[in-house]
Amino acid sequence: MKRSVFFTFFLVISLNIFSSNTILFGQNLEVYSSTESPLNIEDLITTTISGPGFEILDINFCGTAESMGYFRNAENAIQMEQGIILTTGIIKSNAFSMINPASVEASGDNGSTIYDENLGEIAGSTPLHNVVKCEITFRPSSDLLQFQYVFASEEYPEFTCNAFNDLIGFFISGPSPNGGIYYSENIAMIPDTDLPVSINNVHNGNPNLQDCPPINPEYYNDNSASTDFIFDAYLDVFEAKVAVIPNEEYVLKLSIADVGDKEKDSAVFLGKGSFISTTTETVIPLSETSIDVFPNPTKGVLSIENIEADLIELFDYSGQNVMTVQHPKQSLDLSMLEKGIYFLKIAANNQVYSTKIVKE
Repeated sequence: MKRSVFFTFFLVISLNIFSSNTILFGQNLEVYSSTESPLNIEDLITTTISGPGFEILDINFCGTAESMGYFRNAENAIQMEQGIILTTGIIKSNAFSMINPASVEASGDNGSTIYDENLGEIAGSTPLHNVVKCEITFRPSSDLLQFQYVFASEEYPEFTCNAFNDLIGFFISGPSPNGGIYYSENIAMIPDTDLPVSINNVHNGNPNLQDCPPINPEYYNDNSASTDFIFDAYLDVFEAKVAVIPNEEYVLKLSIADVGDKEKDSAVFLGKGSFISTTTETVIPLSETSIDVFPNPTKGVLSIENIEADLIELFDYSGQNVMTVQHPKQSLDLSMLEKGIYFLKIAANNQVYSTKIVKE
């Protein structure tokens, strides 16, 4: 199954011809099971996640068709617009959907009987259930692979500090630019730590356990009052990244599992077009500077103060450049852009700065 696919208009076409039987809540989050797609699972993944510089050669999906799907219009739910879902439960059925209110319990068996040895090493002696994994063979065009994802779970908050430590892992194999080989190295890590993303490594405590203090709570988002997204909590948008060698071949395995039992589903959301290969330039977040960009969200004109920029670039959520301005003035007119999430990149004095912009 040889492929050479970069981000193309085929993505737009393929995602517009899903079944019209889509469940929709309040014009917000939409979810589709892969069984509703006119594409097979491998082509659906390929056309959705591929961004600039990320050439997919082959895909091997292991799991049930109901445990993989597509989402869109998710800015309000998880701060991610659209992409692919992998879940230890099911995306939806006649009686259930991920867009049910959080008061509905997301708990079920997706029927998968496969195992993942790398997740098993992280879980230790606690058994895995409902494993879903996807192996992607790819070739990067530059020296850095990066992509965005969100982890969400029904285990939160009542089952933190327990054996039900649902987890994800993104394992890369291939040549390391520092010499040697990556052997299933996990790049799904909590920022600035060596901890894998799992229930017990990111939470805000357990209301039923006194001896369960919060761990990395700054990344935790309570969702228990939501009316349009079923999981009781989700984490911030994380970015997985790893140094690679341009034009070499790699295998990236994306895995998720229930741990300890088959109940209380978890899911990982992978951003559309966010799998990109770029250069490793240092980018400074605007939040760490005195640069002021406002209003954000904006309906049109965006003001930029406290910097004389040499170049400003604006990218949409898929990584496509939608605006480039050399020696810009102190404002940008975004009124012609569609609503959504964008990324602003400012170059000045041999430094690069970046921030997220929301166009209303």
